[in-house]
Amino acid sequence: MQAFKDLFRQRNFIEHIRQYNAQFNFTSIGTNEVKHSGSGPKTYCIQGQLTHNIGPLQPSLNRSGNLRQPSFAQIYMHTSEEQLQHRRNMFPAFSSRYTATIQRVMDLHNPLARTYATTKERLRRAEADGTSGGNLQIVLKAVGGAQARTHNLPTVAQLAVIMEGDGSEPTEGRHVVLQSLNSNRFTAIRETNPLHDSLQFPLLFPMGGPGWEYTMTKTDGKSLSLRAFFNYWLQERDGDDFSDMLHRSSMLFKMYTTVGFVRVETNRLRYISQNGD
Repeated sequence: MQAFKDLFRQRNFIEHIRQYNAQFNFTSIGTNEVKHSGSGPKTYCIQGQLTHNIGPLQPSLNRSGNLRQPSFAQIYMHTSEEQLQHRRNMFPAFSSRYTATIQRVMDLHNPLARTYATTKERLRRAEADGTSGGNLQIVLKAVGGAQARTHNLPTVAQLAVIMEGDGSEPTEGRHVVLQSLNSNRFTAIRETNPLHDSLQFPLLFPMGGPGWEYTMTKTDGKSLSLRAFFNYWLQERDGDDFSDMLHRSSMLFKMYTTVGFVRVETNRLRYISQNGD
């Protein structure tokens, strides 16, 4: 883990940190990023709607009937060696050593990555038994907020469950069901999902734990808002690995705070629309 933390002190890594994060994120981000010219500090600016989506467990077929190249979470359905190759192919000029360091951390410590590895193994066994395994699906569970993202590392069972089904089974509304191999459907990740940040920013949350949950409360028992949660996590704290990595992450930090602002505003507008002024 120390080798991973040391990456945030490497200038070349920080200069391309958004690209390294893109090698490992589970979700795709949909928005119109506005590029500003000039000699000032780099900014991350977006315009219009912001969406986060996660795709089916495997790529769709191309016109030749072959599987397309995996992307985002689909890459985690492969062996570690295959994952490394796919990620290196995304940015061939980037450091293979940096990518391999991140890969080791995800393999060892990230329960979301392990969920995909378990699904891959179950599919392999299904094929060996002569069954398709096409009805397998991953359910990302809307766990409570008691698990702090830098403490009490959550287990795979607390974050996700692998089950048989065709997507019609009843689940709690806040759960996210990732469809089986036979589906081409993309699933939107709402701003209130506790795993939102871990899915989009794996370099900032390599342990894959849950973030804000609407049932979280302050020490006085009052509800903890998403805005207050972000206010806390954005503070610099001595001796806190998360705080140190976050504030060293340059453009990824700017992207995280921009997405966080949009999440807060979207959540506020949703509350107003449902409850009035």
